[in-house]
Amino acid sequence: MKTSSFLTILCLLVSLCPWNLIKAQNYSIESISPELKKNASAVLRYSEETVQIKSASSATTHLKAVISILNEDAREFSVYNGSSDKFSIDHLDKIIIYDQNGKKVKSFGPSLVKAVSNNSSNVYDDAYYYCLDPEYRTYPFTVELEYTTDLRGLFVLPTWYKYSGYNVSTEKDILRVIAPSDYKLRYYENKNANTVKISKEGGTTTYTWEADSVMAVKYEPLSVSFMAFTPYVSLAPSDFEIGGKKGNSESWQSFGLFRKELIKDREKIEGPVTDTVKALISSTPDTTEMIRRIYKFMQNRTRYVSIQEGIGGWQPIEAQKVDKTKYGDCKALANYTRALLSIAGIKSIYTVVRAGRDVDDILAAFPSNQTNHAILCVPRNNDTIWLECTDQYSPFNYLGSFTDDRHVLLITDDGGKIVKTPKYTADQNCQIRKANVTIDTYGGGTADISTDYCYEFFDGMRGLLYIDQEARKKVITNNIDIPGFSLINFSVKQPDSDKPVMNENLSIKLSKYATIMSDRMLLPLNLMNRVERLPSNVADRKMDIEIKRDRKLIDEITYKIPSGYTITALPQPIEIKSQFGHYKAEITQNGNEIIYKREIIYNKGIYPVGDYQQLLDFYKSISAADNTKLALKKQM
Repeated sequence: MKTSSFLTILCLLVSLCPWNLIKAQNYSIESISPELKKNASAVLRYSEETVQIKSASSATTHLKAVISILNEDAREFSVYNGSSDKFSIDHLDKIIIYDQNGKKVKSFGPSLVKAVSNNSSNVYDDAYYYCLDPEYRTYPFTVELEYTTDLRGLFVLPTWYKYSGYNVSTEKDILRVIAPSDYKLRYYENKNANTVKISKEGGTTTYTWEADSVMAVKYEPLSVSFMAFTPYVSLAPSDFEIGGKKGNSESWQSFGLFRKELIKDREKIEGPVTDTVKALISSTPDTTEMIRRIYKFMQNRTRYVSIQEGIGGWQPIEAQKVDKTKYGDCKALANYTRALLSIAGIKSIYTVVRAGRDVDDILAAFPSNQTNHAILCVPRNNDTIWLECTDQYSPFNYLGSFTDDRHVLLITDDGGKIVKTPKYTADQNCQIRKANVTIDTYGGGTADISTDYCYEFFDGMRGLLYIDQEARKKVITNNIDIPGFSLINFSVKQPDSDKPVMNENLSIKLSKYATIMSDRMLLPLNLMNRVERLPSNVADRKMDIEIKRDRKLIDEITYKIPSGYTITALPQPIEIKSQFGHYKAEITQNGNEIIYKREIIYNKGIYPVGDYQQLLDFYKSISAADNTKLALKKQM
């Protein structure tokens, strides 16, 4: 009877005990299944994040995670980084380190957390940052981490990912949200995300998502982003309150009304600048020219600094203050430009966007705070003008790869409106190179090369315009992919500051460019733009393929062959067609000159994982064509 009662009580305790407390009895690395160790630098043994929503303006999140770190690549998972501002406060509860056998070797409490700099160029940041690094490097080991965050405003709620990162596998991962029964939690489950489990008890509703036994994935070349690959759950409030301001995110229109309140009356401007702007535009009746002049005036008058204060860094400082101090962040400079245009009677729209060269687009189907940057939209009858206001050198009406081809939120008088920024074509995203090469009898020679870098290529090369000659020479030298060359002379310029085109001119000396074999000379035809680094052949590939932009590269190389040599045979024209792009090359002769023309176009798109072998074949064919050599024979 006593034994039976004891077992009954024990079973009851086990059934009530959280899974992680049982699992904590065995943190040894040996206990991890071999499948979860495959491709893994870390194994998430257990993670439980609980979001306790108390009201439209208050919540607490609590995270307990146990992570086995297998090598140095994953050591960052053992480091705690926290921050606090007027809207959120992080609290570290504990960090415990276990050796590979699961034996506790170190523990750390909140008193050991150290304040750190945010290491940014912010002129002002009202947040505090802190860190605790256990500095443990005896691999493999396991870390148990527990911390809490108090949210004073629900503008942003966590996103839960099935995969915790590349080369990270998961034994068990739980997200739990507990909210009052009358609170409307909004959530979005993307492809293959586990469906929510909902339960109600005692005036609260609990939402739970779980993932079990998730094997690690490794980075794959030319793949879609990690965010596009992993199943995830996004959370957002319906009604919310932050910094004393209330909002609603059930639609982009209502969310835009909240953002509109953050910029209300902040475009007001007065003083000498009004007369300056009016004088600036007085000599032209053309509205587009007025916008261009005002934009250039703003660029020359201000500089960018990051300011993270106020309502989470989402509210711009007043235009009048920017006019006085001559600096501001993206929000402030977009708002300031809006104020300058209003002096001229030109209406513009403050616009928020998720910026970054290759970041994922916002989830347009799920209204919520997803942006990190502000730009300006100027509607026109025939074409919209877009202004990037944080860059003193950005060409007029050019967004570039930082904010091109993605959804943005216009903050209109009527609320938010989703539109897309311009998508640049292959004819715009192009690199055009022409070269004249003289080959001597030793296989060396000289080359004069002119290259136009346009749009996306301009973005990658424009930094050369703003550095000194010595630094330019170093960068240019590192970019030239020709064996045994010497840079004799060079120049870079932007012919028109209003157009995203940079021209580079090079004069180089070639040493043994062509290969001499007895009475033959083998001349490589593609001077400096060969496709040689092929994507790796990934077995059992998991991710779809993505080519992020339409692009075009054009080369025209004229070779003057040395006297005493003749051409044995001209290679036939080459054309390669694929869903991924189009390649063509042809070689012609004009007296002692050989003209090599080559063009390659890449097609933006997402392609199924099963087409990866076709992609490899496309690149292999291009690489083979790019390595074509012309055979010359010495006359006897």
